[in-house]
Amino acid sequence: MQSIQDFIHPSDVDFFAEDEKITIEPNFNMEAVTFISGTLGPFKTLQKTEVPLWLAVELKQKRKCNIVIPSWLTVSMYLFVYDSYLSLSPSLSLSYLRRRIINLLIFRSTGREI
Repeated sequence: MQSIQDFIHPSDVDFFAEDEKITIEPNFNMEAVTFISGTLGPFKTLQKTEVPLWLAVELKQKRKCNIVIPSWLTVSMYLFVYDSYLSLSPSLSLSYLRRRIINLLIFRSTGREI
């Protein structure tokens, strides 16, 4: 029997995760922008709006927005995911998962760049 790991590579998970919608508070004004994947915006100073994670990170790095931390990004959720993966396969390497989630948790607690 094949597992999901036979079909999905960690880089695929990264790609899908980058489209996760999160909320930002932009510190600029701009009309809506149309991409192949859809229209984003309009952006108004300190008015919350949802954007894909990739855009939120890009804007944060350019100091153009603040990211509103998602409710699912908590230590308890990390521990739940960690335990779930361990129950699937005790020998499963979690270094990749740990590194990604720990980076997000550090960002939440310190506000440092991802």
